[in-house]
Parts: sequence; structure tokens; C-alpha cells
Amino acid sequence: VAAGFGAWQIRLNSPQIIVSREPGAAFQLSYWIAGHGSLPIPESLRDFGGAHPGLVFASTGLAATHGGLTPQFAPGLAIVAAGGWWIHGMSTAALVSPVLGALAVLVFGGLAGRLAGPQWAPPAAVVLALTLPEQYTSRSAFTEPLVQLLLLGGLSLVADSLRAPHGPGWLTSYPGWLRWPGWLSPSMAAAALGGLALGLSALASLSVLPDLIPVIPFIGLLVVAKRPQALPLALGVLGGAGYALAASWVTAPAALAAPGFSVRLAGLVALAAA
Repeated sequence: VAAGFGAWQIRLNSPQIIVSREPGAAFQLSYWIAGHGSLPIPESLRDFGGAHPGLVFASTGLAATHGGLTPQFAPGLAIVAAGGWWIHGMSTAALVSPVLGALAVLVFGGLAGRLAGPQWAPPAAVVLALTLPEQYTSRSAFTEPLVQLLLLGGLSLVADSLRAPHGPGWLTSYPGWLRWPGWLSPSMAAAALGGLALGLSALASLSVLPDLIPVIPFIGLLVVAKRPQALPLALGVLGGAGYALAASWVTAPAALAAPGFSVRLAGLVALAAA
């Protein structure tokens, strides 16, 4: 199902390149990151004959700061799409969104199979693939497929961690570098990686932060039940979300001050939940 959805999206792919909305800004930002590897984007006044009245560089999705232009959104998708530019220029950069959409459909089916039974994984993937929002956001540089991939993939890893054996088991029988470390069990590693994926979803979109708040009481339940996955899950979420906030603060300060969304308010609600 995921492969068919990806092929369908590639066939009907329509990336937004001109900056008229956030997808166009994200696509062009990925081009800049691929070629320069850093932010902000300098304002080249000399290319316009110097400063003139009415000459501004800010546009949709890009804010003018003292150091240049910075995105008004979290830079996660642009960082991922930069890999497409590295592979083969615009032709592969335009394929990043359909690939992310196909992977989002795949992890959705995987999560449904874990929670409702394997027989429900294909129907769940089909239902998501046939929705118009999924089709639309997978044909241009929208953040939703990447957010789905990280959130649903993280939840799948957490679900696996709660069912995996606590000990390293048969994995320790491999020789040399393939041997699973004795101090880290598969369940603990899955919990840590799942929490990291959940936290890093905020690097794709800061609006995901309120969606991460239910993880706090869930970790509390794990503590009450004396499940060892509680600590690695908490550290993973804190590490991922903290990195996302720090990266946005450094590279996209305007995203933290976007109207209609308050990182401080989300932090206060998270503190109350804790």
C-alpha cells in the first residue's frame, strides 16, 4: 500500500517552488541549506545597488533579522529535503515529499497493526492513503508527512519496547561488533529511540509540542507500574524536544514567536501535567 501510494504521489507530484506559501519557502530554504549548510541567509544589498526606500527581503515564510533571513517555521523539513538536493538536484529534491508521504502511510499501518492486530494494518494504510489531506500534503513541501513519520514511528517503537524482552536475549550470541551490549536491552533501546523520535517531531513543526504533553502522564503510569522503559522514554523525549527547541531558537527565532502559538504556554501546560 505504501509503495503504491508513493508511486501515485510521484506521478502527480506538484512541488511549490515559488514562495507564495510555507511549502515554497521550505523548498527554497532546503536549496540554500544544501548549498551553504548554515543560516541565516545574508541580505545581498549590493546585488540591488545598495539600500533603497521600500526594498525589503522578508517574504512569506522568511523573516528579516539583523543577521539576514531566517525561516518562520521549524527547519526540520528543510534539513531533510536538503538531502534530496545533494543526491541529484531539483529532480530528487521534488521526490522528498512523496517519499515522506509513503513512509508516513507505512508507519501508520505498522502502528495500527501493533495496536489493533496485523490484519488491520493494510486497511488502515489504505484509509490514510485515500484521504485528500494526505494526498495533498505529500505532493509539496508540507511538514505534516514528516511529523506523521516521526510521531507514528515513535509510537510504534514505544509499543515494541513494552512487548520486547527486558534482557538482551539471543542478540548477545552474535560475535564482535554485532553483539548487543549487555547493559542495554532491546526494550530499553526501543523506548529511548521512540522517545527521541517523538521529541524530534517538534523539529519538523513546533505546533506538535502540545501533542507531546500526553506522553508525560503515560511516563507516570510506567513509573507507577515499575516499568524500566520509563526513564529511557523520558530522556528520549526530553532530548529530542530540547534539541528541536534549541535548533529553532538558533536558526528560526521567528518561529518561536509566531502568532497564535506560544511555546511558553505549552511549557507551562507540560509542567502542570508533570
